[in-house]
Amino acid sequence: MTTATRDIEAAIEVFVHGFSTDKSRSFPYEASRVGPLWLMRDAERKIARDYRGEEWIVHDVAAEEADAIVRQPARPSFAVSVVIANDGPDEPTRTAYKALGYRLLRTEGFFVQSLRQIPDPPVIVSIERVRTAERAAQLGKVIRRRTLPDDQLGDDAPFRQYVALDGDAIVGRVRSIDAVGATWCSAMFVEPSHRRRGIGQALMAKNAA
Repeated sequence: MTTATRDIEAAIEVFVHGFSTDKSRSFPYEASRVGPLWLMRDAERKIARDYRGEEWIVHDVAAEEADAIVRQPARPSFAVSVVIANDGPDEPTRTAYKALGYRLLRTEGFFVQSLRQIPDPPVIVSIERVRTAERAAQLGKVIRRRTLPDDQLGDDAPFRQYVALDGDAIVGRVRSIDAVGATWCSAMFVEPSHRRRGIGQALMAKNAA
């Protein structure tokens, strides 16, 4: 296994544990290894129709082999996410899965970065961890859904939500979770009126503090 492959495998492990922990806020969502693949799915439920879609993560495994593994324990609603190195061709993978009856839904970037190597940018806004019910409620209004419950606002909580404040207005946000010795970050957003000012960089750097 090459160094690049090991790095991707380690990053995938961080992702599946971080993503599953995040999804567990409403109902336990589990990450497990099935052969060379990772599986993320709801824990056992009493009512089958309540299951959310499950996701299989594939890296460096042929489409035919992955498909054979997935279809053994898969629930009716599932997705297969294939991780391809940035310099690797994606057309052969797309063709192979299409031949097996899969439909491409979307492509996304998967980034690996040492947070401690992100330089602190000039401070133009304040970066704050959401620790109060009032700030959580304010963020909830911005994103139009519930954020962290009160029992997840302490310093020892597994979820961390940071906001960038211009005065008292929330102009940026990111959430993160400790996962297998690293940090998984997601849902970073900066208001268009405040972009290209280093706010995203400041939010990411805060997660290394």
